Amino acid sequence: MEEIAGNLGSARKIFERWMQWEPDDAAWNSYVKLEVRAGELARARDIHERYIACHVTLRSYLKVARWEEKQDQVRGAKKRRKKLNLQHW
Repeated sequence: MEEIAGNLGSARKIFERWMQWEPDDAAWNSYVKLEVRAGELARARDIHERYIACHVTLRSYLKVARWEEKQDQVRGAKKRRKKLNLQHW
């Protein structure tokens, strides 16, 4: 609702409070999508870093690497995969 009302700052505060609960993937993805819609790719990347720190799994790393690829950030995707030693994927 806050985003629709044009109050991006309040929307971010709500998401930040929610992220303190370390929610599931869908919640983190919603927050990333908010930042992408706002044109804030750097913020979206920061949220992904926090998501990976919260959910330290192969799935989360690959999810972020795929997102980077979609953003035409091949270097970022390769960095993620290299970090996991997944060059063959």
